[in-house]
Amino acid sequence: IPGYSLTTALPPFPPNSTCVACPTGKFKSTSAVGTSCMPCPNATYANDTGMSSCIDCPSGSSSESQTGISSIFQCQCKAGYSQLQLLPVVEPAKDAYNSSESNGNNSSKPHSTMINTSTSSQPQIMPNCHPCARGRYKDFIGPEPCSVCNVGKYSNIIGSSNGSMCATCPAQTISLPGSVNVTACVCAPGSFTSTGREGEACTPCRAGTFKGNNGTGNCTSC
Repeated sequence: IPGYSLTTALPPFPPNSTCVACPTGKFKSTSAVGTSCMPCPNATYANDTGMSSCIDCPSGSSSESQTGISSIFQCQCKAGYSQLQLLPVVEPAKDAYNSSESNGNNSSKPHSTMINTSTSSQPQIMPNCHPCARGRYKDFIGPEPCSVCNVGKYSNIIGSSNGSMCATCPAQTISLPGSVNVTACVCAPGSFTSTGREGEACTPCRAGTFKGNNGTGNCTSC
């Protein structure tokens, strides 16, 4: 019957052959004689013996390339999803625009402005995965939090699974970490925009002028 296989897998089957339940992590969906129990496919599990089908991992989670898992706790948040809940990015410190991460976007560690509000000290956590919010990404499987897009980057995509999905701000502009829209990109110090609009490429200050702050303001004569 489904969920059970003969102790002798190959014919001829002796008269005293008995059926045994498929172990955890395996299933058998058919009553066909000689059919063996099979490992549960990726992103599914069997947490009991004698199962005729496997159970899907919760939404947003996976077992990566692992098959034959026997517990829901072996399902982990897939890339682009996080187990940990974070508060919004807080007001940055004065040197936030000078973050050491500004030259790359592949850091797997959370930015200092992200606050972990989970109780991750528990030895086992039921998968409850949520997609990375706009301005964040996660490029690996696991319960860890999503990272923010770095300085000079932005993303309006939910569930980003790679730092390359954080777009680069226009020329001569800069943005705060975790920015979600191109309009968060403003003129960097030493540059200005004639239109006064945010999210557009800026122009370096002309000779004899300067601008020491971020924003759409004009350059000032020396």
